[in-house]
Amino acid sequence: MLKYISTEIVYREVPDMVSRAFSISNCGQHCKGCHSPELQGDNGNRLTLDIIDKYINEDWGKIDCYVFLGEGQDKETLEKILHFTHNRGFKTCLYTYRSNLTDIINDYCPYLDYIKTGEYIENLGGLDSKYTNQRFYEIKDNLAIDITNKFKKHED
Repeated sequence: MLKYISTEIVYREVPDMVSRAFSISNCGQHCKGCHSPELQGDNGNRLTLDIIDKYINEDWGKIDCYVFLGEGQDKETLEKILHFTHNRGFKTCLYTYRSNLTDIINDYCPYLDYIKTGEYIENLGGLDSKYTNQRFYEIKDNLAIDITNKFKKHED
């Protein structure tokens, strides 16, 4: 069962997009320094197609993208939700601790437009750090284009 802790409209998770983010629980990674340790447990409410459909109807004309912050432990349901959301005309994005891009694309394409990969390593920082191990990709024609630089802090 796929569960989520919360959902909110966000502006920084996907460059140049207004997005609805779902914080998916049951993360299997347990990264040191995780900013959302509540997502590590089997917490929250069940995420279903009916719930996604309700938000799509509410968000129509306001949202560009649906972001899933984590994969949880139910790949089949997540794939159905990505497919449903994408087919309704929204961009989709998945944040995952996994780093094998080929496996992630094989698991969820053609229903993904963006993917953030890589576990959080505290001393390397997040996407805005020049030392980060994490990467952010835009998927076009089944090719992954690294756009991580859009998250970097600009120094004067």
